[in-house]
Amino acid sequence: MTNPATDRRYEDSRVGVQIYTLRHLLDGSLESYDKVLAEVARAGYDGIETIHLPFDPEALRDLYDKYELEVLSAHVSFDLLEHNLKQQLEICDIIENDYLILPYLTEAQRPREKGGWIELGKKIGRIGQACKQHGVRLLYHNHDFEMILFDGRTALEWLIEGAGVHHLGLELDLAWMVRGNRNPVTS
Repeated sequence: MTNPATDRRYEDSRVGVQIYTLRHLLDGSLESYDKVLAEVARAGYDGIETIHLPFDPEALRDLYDKYELEVLSAHVSFDLLEHNLKQQLEICDIIENDYLILPYLTEAQRPREKGGWIELGKKIGRIGQACKQHGVRLLYHNHDFEMILFDGRTALEWLIEGAGVHHLGLELDLAWMVRGNRNPVTS
């Protein structure tokens, strides 16, 4: 058993919280976000994984600085990544974020067969390539629906094949893998 306090592998560990999990505390105002960040900081977190918020990025940066919270990553919808990538990358610069995460595909965005997952992966891979050129890494957050098998491989595997591992990383959600009947240890 390793001890995080003495094991060198944990020297650079940072602990963050997903703002998505606290979204029910937000009322749409910057003031409510300020209160949530105050509680996050008081709880001892080092950083956050933020979500797309309709606030001025400079105001967000001021709040993160106020509470000494690092933006570890940001969940941004596929529509925003596909149609407003330049703006999202500019926001990354302002809030000092190096990771954009595609958190979810709506049912209408989900392919129904292997070829569709590969083609979607190619489209996401092009977004990931543009992110990489800007110094930002694009990651994909899975759910259970990507665990469906096509020709013996999961939809997620076909998506990554289409995107290319150099253009798309993963934020693996192990609970969703299990819910999708996949063993995260052996899959």
